[in-house]
Amino acid sequence: MITQVDFTINSPRDPLSFTKRRKWIITTVAFLFSVATNWNTGAYAIGEGSLQKDIGGTALRTSAGFGIYVWGFALFPLVSSGVSEDLGRRPLYVATGLLYWLFYFPIAKANNMGLLLAFRFMQGCMGSTGSTVVGGTLADIWPTSERGTKMSLLTLVCFLGNSVAPIAMSWVEARPDLGWRWIQWIQVIIFAVFLPFIMLIPETREAVILRRKAAKKRKESRKTGEQGKTEETVYLARSEVNKPPLIELIKISSLRPIWLLFTEPIVLFFSLWVAVAWGVFYALTSSIPLIFQGLYSFDTGRVGLVYLTLAIGTILGYLGNFTQEHLYRKNVATRGPEARLYAAMLGGICFAVGCFIYAWTSFPYVTYIAPCIGITVAVFGIFCIYLSVFNFLADSYTVYASSALAGQSCLRNLVGGAFTFFTRQLYNNLTPRWGSTLFGGLAAILAVIPFVAFFYGPQIRKGSKFAKTLAAEQERLREEGGASAPPMPVDSEKGIK
Repeated sequence: MITQVDFTINSPRDPLSFTKRRKWIITTVAFLFSVATNWNTGAYAIGEGSLQKDIGGTALRTSAGFGIYVWGFALFPLVSSGVSEDLGRRPLYVATGLLYWLFYFPIAKANNMGLLLAFRFMQGCMGSTGSTVVGGTLADIWPTSERGTKMSLLTLVCFLGNSVAPIAMSWVEARPDLGWRWIQWIQVIIFAVFLPFIMLIPETREAVILRRKAAKKRKESRKTGEQGKTEETVYLARSEVNKPPLIELIKISSLRPIWLLFTEPIVLFFSLWVAVAWGVFYALTSSIPLIFQGLYSFDTGRVGLVYLTLAIGTILGYLGNFTQEHLYRKNVATRGPEARLYAAMLGGICFAVGCFIYAWTSFPYVTYIAPCIGITVAVFGIFCIYLSVFNFLADSYTVYASSALAGQSCLRNLVGGAFTFFTRQLYNNLTPRWGSTLFGGLAAILAVIPFVAFFYGPQIRKGSKFAKTLAAEQERLREEGGASAPPMPVDSEKGIK
């Protein structure tokens, strides 16, 4: 006899039925993991000067340590998301969290760039859990109606991790007896305090919990049957029916995002747009020491304070998201997923305008406050773009949202990491004015994307190869739940980074 194993109503083992207190503890620990992995990029950027003096080599090789870390974020999730789906969240948190911490040691002790770059890439791979699996964890424990605010908070803490790290670590870089190695050692100490909390994160993936529960019941049933007390019952979880093998899940998680990226115009163009925005964000992070030390003769400590502009722009973007959510609720019935694009349209304009302000106020005789305003406006725009694209793709591709977001994340981090390889050379060869003008020109051209999608998105989606499947799923839901059935929930394996 086959019996399906499921949670009872309000079961304490059901992640969606966890108490609010437990959910917020899990969410906070997951957020701190994201902060730590994003902190690493900004901390590395501020320490590049002492790193180059200590180990030697070119500025390009030094900057590569930033970019190659980000590339780890791009590539490893294509494998880890399938593992997370099959084995659960907790094993990835434990394994990657421990390895992420251990990789700090060879980086801090490295005496050549080859060794440092190798471990920076591996550390980036492990740190990607702080974005991909965190997004899945939020989807596990929070219902759809409450998940949006948590996802926007995740975006906020990721941006703040990048922004606040240079502020704090600039005072370490300013000390000749400390420098880049102590930037790494301080992170070793901080993450060591935090690591035990990562190890205690419980399993939150429903399918994995139910499979374990079913396996336990099958074991108990076999023991009872051997004693002749009752007929053996086969207990199965829903996810065990027609469950694909792990290698198949990894194949799907690796190939479908790439397929969507290059066959779906909406995914491709929005991914390209957010990739350029992400690249410019990293370029701004790398360019601040060049501009404010070279033009305004700031010492390292004062340069660190300039990074406050990144934090201010991020916070303004987060506060602006409340207006976007209001407009979404007001217009979603008539506009559909395109109601997510109001902030994107404003963000695209602000992104370009901020770059141009940063470019044409970077003169020694213009107050340093002016380029700071440019950075703030640009980062505000980038935040709006990032969050809007995330939500728009999730709403547009519903059951394929995980793959669409994975493709976007892969391209975004590959391009973002690549920007760091040429930022210094770009500013040195073109001057700060024309380097930032180039970024502003790209931003201005790409700013047309959300406007096109806002007015022509439904027609574009009708030509999608996935449109028939999505329409069939929506029709099935309406038939099962009535005319007022909600949109398909997002199967979010991909988070923010």
